[in-house]
Amino acid sequence: MTKKYIQPGLVLVISYYLIVQANCYANSNEVKNTIKPLPVQIQGKWGYINKRGELVIKPQYNYAKPFSEGLAPVRVGLHWNYIDETGKTVIETPYVKVDNFSEGMAMVADVFGGHQGTFSTSFSSIEKAGYIDKKGKLVIDTKYSSYSDFSEGIANVKLGQNYYYIDKSGKAVLEPNVDRCWPFSEGLAPISVQDKFGFIDRTGAIVIPTQYTKAYYFHDALAMVEIGNKKGFIDKSGQLVVELEFDNAMKYSEGLAWVEKNSKFGYIDKNGHLVIELIFNGARSFSQGLAGVKLNEKWGYVDKKGAMIIDPRFDEIEQFSEGVARVRVGDAWGYIDKTGNYIWKPTK
Repeated sequence: MTKKYIQPGLVLVISYYLIVQANCYANSNEVKNTIKPLPVQIQGKWGYINKRGELVIKPQYNYAKPFSEGLAPVRVGLHWNYIDETGKTVIETPYVKVDNFSEGMAMVADVFGGHQGTFSTSFSSIEKAGYIDKKGKLVIDTKYSSYSDFSEGIANVKLGQNYYYIDKSGKAVLEPNVDRCWPFSEGLAPISVQDKFGFIDRTGAIVIPTQYTKAYYFHDALAMVEIGNKKGFIDKSGQLVVELEFDNAMKYSEGLAWVEKNSKFGYIDKNGHLVIELIFNGARSFSQGLAGVKLNEKWGYVDKKGAMIIDPRFDEIEQFSEGVARVRVGDAWGYIDKTGNYIWKPTK
């Protein structure tokens, strides 16, 4: 009998085809197709699918990030480029670290990081960041050791030992007299002076005194603050509206915030009332009416009444966006719709 051999390359092609076909059959009718592709990994390479689970940009990248403002960062070898939603490379860069675009600007890190002759792919070693525009032009030089996305027209950066705010031309527009400052959110920014935290407004004036052990960003008009080891929430006048009684908490989203007491998690409303009982082993913020919760080492999703909508069966989860959430099973990632059905079964 004559033995028949299949070429190794053909095996990979067939395997790739079967993965794509299996995921196409997993498509859910609950999700409408949109123009914003989602990154997926197939046999070690990254590409993109649409919301119906159809492969729209073939796997070819070493890594791929989500789309933002019509562009997505993709890594080819050591360097990052940006593609549009058709898969066309529209910005080629020499950089080894980049971020998504925010308000038309994206952070990039210089290959040499300001240290001549030193090459590293570790951002902690680079320590020099700047910003490009959507044409790929470096409009703010790579010189900052700390940075933020642009938000409300400005970015928070560190140069030398000084923290301050720049506009989209790189001009310093606000240099508050504080030890450290963070990005603005809803018109206010956390700051610290001698290890005490408060808030400044866009003029740099301290409008909420530096009296907290820690302070976080405003969301839904409330900010989490900490004194000692207990967390609560204040409004923009600095009034405490949710008592400092929680071991941990997270920002408000869609009117609710997750809180932790004695290693159990639940959700409170803006008055501090417990609306979903402290019964979970972990919790995530609400997005599109659902929030991730952890029970017995697995993650699922609840609605705002605490009803389990998607049973806990995932090892890791992300928030819903445009009706889809990314989930992990083992070391493979996939996507589900809001009924829990896969639009893309986990691959790696």
